[in-house]
Amino acid sequence: HAVFNTSWLPAGGGPGRRSGLGPVFDAASCDACHNSRRRGRGPLGDGPLPPDLVLQVATRHADGTVTPGHVRFGRLLNTAAIAGFAPEAQVEVRYAARPYRRPDGSTLSLHVPTYAVRMPAGEAPPDLVLMPRMAPAVLGSGLLERVPEAAVLALAARQPAAVRGTPAWVDTPQGRRLGRFGWQASQPDVAGQTASAFAREMGLTNPLLAGDDCAPDDAACRAAPQGGTPEVAADLFAAVVAFQQSEAMRRTPQAVARAARLPDAPRLFARIGCADCHRPRLPLAGGGTLPAYTDLLLHDLGPDLADRDAAGRPLPSRWRTAPLWGMSTALEGQRPLRLLHDGRARSLEEAIAWHGGQAAAARARFDALPAAQRQRLLHWLQTL
Repeated sequence: HAVFNTSWLPAGGGPGRRSGLGPVFDAASCDACHNSRRRGRGPLGDGPLPPDLVLQVATRHADGTVTPGHVRFGRLLNTAAIAGFAPEAQVEVRYAARPYRRPDGSTLSLHVPTYAVRMPAGEAPPDLVLMPRMAPAVLGSGLLERVPEAAVLALAARQPAAVRGTPAWVDTPQGRRLGRFGWQASQPDVAGQTASAFAREMGLTNPLLAGDDCAPDDAACRAAPQGGTPEVAADLFAAVVAFQQSEAMRRTPQAVARAARLPDAPRLFARIGCADCHRPRLPLAGGGTLPAYTDLLLHDLGPDLADRDAAGRPLPSRWRTAPLWGMSTALEGQRPLRLLHDGRARSLEEAIAWHGGQAAAARARFDALPAAQRQRLLHWLQTL
């Protein structure tokens, strides 16, 4: 917990074992993005990106293929820097309203984001792919590691063809493993996800990643003073990983009481097809089940939710089914919700409306429900 809440300092910034921040970074502590281990709070409106909405980047090649990272930025566009260095760029988000209408005439106003990248000199490269990513909750992470790989593969085989998910295979030094963490399941375990965040979001070397996220041609960044080798020492890294693996997902007592008054909602959730991907329970190695409401598989949710290049062209994008547990914790203290991978949805209702691709049929069935049933289902989702 102490490591998770630690604000790191630049190399030589003071005594102790918390130096080496940057030289470019987005946040100085884990808690700055994962507030109290909950999901990021995200942008409240137009303006600069907050630290808990980071901009991963990729390169779009002339043949249409895309590779992670960019020669100007590395894997992440860092918007802050220590003294003597400049941020890689500044990024602002702007939202436009899009009307959404259901068959019964009820409407929503959806939030459509666009991103402006302002470089210290020149324009954003035309081959740049922008991949905005909200900080997910870390509560309950250890349980997601304990779902057997075979159970996830068996679930994919049983899913209806129209919504069948794809396993996210990750090549690691230990061989091919199933990705479970991140919006596109790019990491197989908590340690890998943590190492990536330390190196890319905070500029801290660690036992799994020995380099900061410097751009390949940024010699000054690579030559910056180090706060240790590695900067996050092995025992501190192991401690923060174990902390995340051990902390349970919370559910407020008030939410449990509200859920008891909505006994029909889980059946309705399954009947309209949401449970095909947001599986209510997954088996755990050693016994027991996990009520995370995910299948840990990748799905195509359509072009509206796809990542885009600098010209605004959508790219083929598949997303790991986001776990729905933790909704009641996310709403503690009447915190404003920011949902989906880029925080564009300001409510569960908006998040459902954005579901296209393989989720379009379930969205249409939700929209066709009587208004009272839609509201009961939304109230129940807030209790998870």
